[in-house]
Amino acid sequence: HSGQKGAERELVFAGKDFPRAVHQFLNWLKDRFPLHNTLRLPEPVDQDFFLAIAAFRQKDYSRAADLLKKVLRRFPENPEVRRWYFYNQIRRAALARAREPKRNPFDYRKREWERWLDEARAFLIPLAQQLLQADGEDWMLLNMIGESFILTEEFADAEHFLKLAFHQNPFSIEVLENLSLLHESRYAELPYHSRLEIYERILQICPVHEPTLRRYVEKQLIDLPVDQTPSEKINFYLQRALSLNPTSVEALILQGKYYLAIFDYPGALDNFLAADSLEPDNPVLKYNLGVTYFRLKRMEQAEAYFRRAVELGDYLDAHLYLGVIYQEQGDCDRALREFRYRVAHKEGEDDYYAIQAMKGIRKCLEMQNKAVPQSGGTTP
Repeated sequence: HSGQKGAERELVFAGKDFPRAVHQFLNWLKDRFPLHNTLRLPEPVDQDFFLAIAAFRQKDYSRAADLLKKVLRRFPENPEVRRWYFYNQIRRAALARAREPKRNPFDYRKREWERWLDEARAFLIPLAQQLLQADGEDWMLLNMIGESFILTEEFADAEHFLKLAFHQNPFSIEVLENLSLLHESRYAELPYHSRLEIYERILQICPVHEPTLRRYVEKQLIDLPVDQTPSEKINFYLQRALSLNPTSVEALILQGKYYLAIFDYPGALDNFLAADSLEPDNPVLKYNLGVTYFRLKRMEQAEAYFRRAVELGDYLDAHLYLGVIYQEQGDCDRALREFRYRVAHKEGEDDYYAIQAMKGIRKCLEMQNKAVPQSGGTTP
């Protein structure tokens, strides 16, 4: 009556008799989940192997690698263990690729993560060939091979394996996410014509899938000024996500950005403050609160939040807003410091905020009756 739920049954997983405990658990599930008989129990039934798969699912690929190496020492020829080892290597390769510095285009040497992918494919592709020849199904295997080809930008091969995976399991979020990384011209034979449609499908399957919610909302916000339809869809998916998880900081931030885009500043403020109460040291939130107060013309509060965004994470665009605030206060020296800092950290030639900072520098120098730098210079 209190609304609290208790455990229906407690099962003790003794470390020395792990296989027996797992089978006991599955037998208990049998009468409660009608799909139980379709589940395939990984072999070997080994505690470290199960923990490795759990770490993989939790995106802790370093821990998964350590555990899988331990299991491989005990079961060196077990194909299931080796399969998961190479799945994990593909995910580790993705992380290594994302972290590496910009590569010299004339450096053709293979990087370590590329060698990991070669080793993974050498083992996994023959398995897939045997599977397909026998009319078998293993969407995870096909998806991971496709994912490996995305990392090396071999998109034709990625398309082939991902479409096979999709036809075997059209409800897999992992497969749908990987398909969304392909160019939309490759969506022939699929029931989708755009990334947005794939994002919507993922959110229909899992309304609280935050990475997709973020991609969907941010892409849709671009179209708001010219089309009202995206606004209705954005609001629908955000409201549904928050109804299922009211404390989702990601969803609250996105809801705040949505309200900013439709000029509902009080609504934006409510959502950003709610998120800020959950993550008080999040520089993204401090920045967005600063933007909201800036648009509400509450400059003292805006400045405080922008400064906090800089303190917590050196949020670059906060420097631009601080420069504008100081410029409007007539404090050009402080404004120039902020503008120049933002320009010094520009992210490419088309960095909009860096361009605005350059304009701020020019205006400050004109206010001070100083020579304006030529040819893109940023200092007098």
